[in-house]
Amino acid sequence: MKLNRTTLAQYARRLKEVLEEAGEFGRFFGLAKERANFQLCTSEEDLRVRIARWVNEVRVPGFCAHALAEEGFILLKLITARVIEARESKTIALSEYDVRFLEQLERLVNESEGALRQAKEEMAIYSSLDGREIAERILERFGRYKRN
Repeated sequence: MKLNRTTLAQYARRLKEVLEEAGEFGRFFGLAKERANFQLCTSEEDLRVRIARWVNEVRVPGFCAHALAEEGFILLKLITARVIEARESKTIALSEYDVRFLEQLERLVNESEGALRQAKEEMAIYSSLDGREIAERILERFGRYKRN
């Protein structure tokens, strides 16, 4: 049995595309940067209004970035599982080229995992398209709101 390089190459290509797309979304988000603006609020109502305005601007791109981060993690898992299978299999004959290919995939996984983990954590508040839910999560993150 041979290594299915075509499938692995497709996973790797898509992972690279996800990382590129997610990088473009990164400029829209940064609760740390927005936190400074939110801290200027003089009242809870002012804070809610600013957050609502901001959420309306970033909710859809945020949802897309969250979905991309999840897709990236799924691709990482698929690549990792296939690499482990290839390395541990008694039926897959690996050529020298295959071994180098698997090493490249392992490097891609190792280089991508941290960035995807961070993106997934930061984008977790955008896992829904519901603006009210996103605003509540932001307020919770700032410790200014408790769900009843």
